[in-house]
Order: sequence, then C-alpha cells, then structure tokens
Amino acid sequence: MALYLVKTMKTLADSRDDVNLRLCIIGLAPSHFVFRDESKEIKSIDFNVGKGNRQEFKPSGKGKKDARFLMPNSGLCKLVFSNESFKTVRCCVRGSLLEVNSRLSDDPSLLMTKADSEGYIGIIMPTRHDGNQIAKKLLTKEQYMEKRGDLARLCQG
Repeated sequence: MALYLVKTMKTLADSRDDVNLRLCIIGLAPSHFVFRDESKEIKSIDFNVGKGNRQEFKPSGKGKKDARFLMPNSGLCKLVFSNESFKTVRCCVRGSLLEVNSRLSDDPSLLMTKADSEGYIGIIMPTRHDGNQIAKKLLTKEQYMEKRGDLARLCQG
C-alpha cells in the first residue's frame, strides 16, 4: 500500500508503523506533471546533483553512519527530457539517503511505467522524531485522491 505526503506530492512508504516511520521510499505521485504532460518524455535520469553523484554513496553497517544526510529541498536526481530541459526531483523529507534506484539510469521508463514499485527514486531513513512527524501526515491513496481532487482524478486515466 502506497502512502502519500500531499504537501510535496511524493509517494512515500509502502508500509506504515503508527509508532515510528523508519524508511521513506521516494517516488513521483500520480499527479506529478510528468504523467500529465505527454510532451515531457524522459530521456535520462541523472543522479549527479548537489554535492556529488547520489549513486556513488553506498552506506554500510547497522547505523548507516556514512550515509549522506539530506534536507527536504535537497535534490535527489534530475529528470532530463528529450528537449534537453530538466526538472530536479527533491528529497521532500529530512533524513539519510540509503539508496538511489540505479536501475533508473539504465531504464528511465521505469519511472513512468512502474512509478509505484520498481520505478522508485530513492530510500531515505528519517530521524526518529522526523519519522513520527511524517507518519502523522501520510495519506492512503484514496485520501490522496480525495485531497488532490480533480488533478488526481485526471491522472487516474
């Protein structure tokens, strides 16, 4: 079950622990303009944003001490379109970047065809406090569709 954070319109976790949200799986929400604008064909996905290539960071160990800490407005990747324009996808939550989906570099179509599964962008581990705050704001897909109104219904197809 996907849960949504409306403020930033990103898909977050596949499961929800009401006490503590430990991982956020970041992807594009069904109402994202990429799904609505057929002229925006994704040519490639570039993880070289901010202070380095997000694919190069490989945290290890129980505490993930060497993970890159990101803020909500930190870039996760750039969507590069066929007309050479681009859009930076933001992290949307504060936490440690555990993984980016390197499969998107080889097959950017996953972002469009399997956005709610294999097309995820990255995995973030928020701090315990932030995880609790985020969990309180998450919505089910039905709640998201209701809150997003006509825009979400338009994106359903």
